[in-house]
Amino acid sequence: MACITIGALGWLDYATGDELAFSIFYFVPIALTSWYSGRTLGAALCVLAASTWGAAEIIAGKYYSHPWIEYWNIFVRLAVFFTINQLVGLVRKELLIAQDLSQKDPLTGAANRRHFTELAEAELARTQRYKRSVSLAYIDLDNFKTVNDTLGHETGDLLLKSVVETLRANLRKPDIVARIGGDEFLILMPETDIEQSKVVVERLLEHCRIEFKNKSYPVALSIGVAVTSGNVSFSQLLKLADSQMYRSKSEGKDCANYTVAPAEA
Repeated sequence: MACITIGALGWLDYATGDELAFSIFYFVPIALTSWYSGRTLGAALCVLAASTWGAAEIIAGKYYSHPWIEYWNIFVRLAVFFTINQLVGLVRKELLIAQDLSQKDPLTGAANRRHFTELAEAELARTQRYKRSVSLAYIDLDNFKTVNDTLGHETGDLLLKSVVETLRANLRKPDIVARIGGDEFLILMPETDIEQSKVVVERLLEHCRIEFKNKSYPVALSIGVAVTSGNVSFSQLLKLADSQMYRSKSEGKDCANYTVAPAEA
């Protein structure tokens, strides 16, 4: 489509001669291509646009006082087009970086609370529409303060990163991990009923135990899981998972408890 637009602009330049200017319209397909398809394809379109513009003038027989002026003009146009291409690409890159930072926990790379809430609410809406199950796991890292106090905050940061890496390594691609507090995490598991969530969560507990033991971290996980396939809000599901997490703490930690949310809440 962008190439067709460039060709159409070249034809208009040829057909109208010097009476009408269409130069600014070349910027549109270049900017859109650079934004949506990347700077490499945008750069190729820059060459096409400059060549098309120059060819239209040559075919139209436009006269210059010196033959090299025509080639100079093509070079200048190409430079302007490349500038647009680079600026648009740079703006898009910075926007994506800013968007990424606004959605992720800067230390672990897990989703932050706000972004996780948005994703969870969207998933719950799909769950209610298609009558599918979804599981929410609330995880608390027990004795994390002890690690910070005795081993230092740098070790504490490494521990948090290790937790997120271990969780992600043992989850499916659609599952979402978030860090919502200093030592608190959430996992959203779409299309996962209570029996499936038990298999997943018990596997996570076992792998984390191994990781903590290998690195001599004096910590454990307390996990609460709430499952729903009905009309339950995210805040209600979170409250249920939180209560199950505290139940795990009261039972000695390093374990998980599960509940199914009422169909109507």
